[in-house]
Amino acid sequence: MLITLLIGGFFFLSKLFGQENNPYLRFLNIVFVIVGIRQAVKTSIENNNETNYATNYGIAFGTSALGVIFSTIGVLIYVSLINPNFLNELNNSFLIGGNLSIYELVFTLIIEGLA
Repeated sequence: MLITLLIGGFFFLSKLFGQENNPYLRFLNIVFVIVGIRQAVKTSIENNNETNYATNYGIAFGTSALGVIFSTIGVLIYVSLINPNFLNELNNSFLIGGNLSIYELVFTLIIEGLA
């Protein structure tokens, strides 16, 4: 949830400053993913005394996957209910490029995020 809140908050802050169309700002999402993963692993180590590398690696992978899925659901809700024109803006960005439907965009964002 931390990852989703950070990415969503950053997006709305970008929107507030009129930068929501700037595709370069999407690269900052990786910072939010790293912060969320670090926090999840740190919590696992502190609260569960879990120092097993494989376990913490699984927590890191699961955290990033859930963050991507929840953030993509947020994009889907935003495009579907709040700003349908944002789909066109995403399609015209250099990172997406093309004429994707909302479902193709969701698939693309999930694959991009998991990569």
